[in-house]
Amino acid sequence: MIFDNEDKIILAEMQKTAENEEFMRDFIAFLGYVTTNKIKLTPQLSRIPRKHVLEINKLFVNPLETEDRLGDKIYKLHEDNLPRIFFIDILMVASRIKNISRQNTIVKGPMYEQFLAMDPMNKKRWLAMSWLFEFDFDMWVPFGSKFGERFCTKRLEMVPFFRKWAETLGAFSIKDTVTELMDTLHLYWGAENKDFERGGVELGLWWSLFMPLEMMHLIEIKYSPGDRHGLKDAQEFSVPQIGRAIMREMVRAGETIQRNELLNKRLLH
Repeated sequence: MIFDNEDKIILAEMQKTAENEEFMRDFIAFLGYVTTNKIKLTPQLSRIPRKHVLEINKLFVNPLETEDRLGDKIYKLHEDNLPRIFFIDILMVASRIKNISRQNTIVKGPMYEQFLAMDPMNKKRWLAMSWLFEFDFDMWVPFGSKFGERFCTKRLEMVPFFRKWAETLGAFSIKDTVTELMDTLHLYWGAENKDFERGGVELGLWWSLFMPLEMMHLIEIKYSPGDRHGLKDAQEFSVPQIGRAIMREMVRAGETIQRNELLNKRLLH
């Protein structure tokens, strides 16, 4: 049984929380739009055309700014310039809720019906699992680095970190966590100038780990005072009760995958 280690009363409260979270509401609204509207992706990068991005954005709980002003110039932002929309789009494919047809149109994926039938906590669990084990980090992490591609190979090595975060109350320093991840997972950015190497890894982990976890409400980040909520302003993070419950399920799944891989290796030898 899923979440069989959770207190039933607390689980019922978490079900309500999961259903009303901003990310879940945005995800369901996004899914509804791409299901009811026939969308053909752009020919070059296979992105959602801007006219549809604008309509999807209107459905969000807190719509994003879709234009960027630099001096007197106004730049129109497209899907991959809008992280929340781009993240949900990639996650829908990773979770097999939507697919891309041979005609480069968005169609329902094999998990579409099953996902809609899930209760809120299992929807949240499925998306978190899909993010950790199937998400295309190489497509997601910008700046032309291969960091996202390398991070894909570290999925199972992340499991002990999720176990620690799920079992520990209190806050974790962003700076110390980055250092620990760099040392344990042997992460690197690949900058020619070594003075920029640490900053590159921090940026890669912000996009690969901290930003997605915060968007999905699995962690809560404390920022420096002010209006800016970016990498340089992030001080520490904590894991709310609902995040710990999801992370425990992620750990169970990761450990199962590791056991199966070990068993397969033994059978091959």
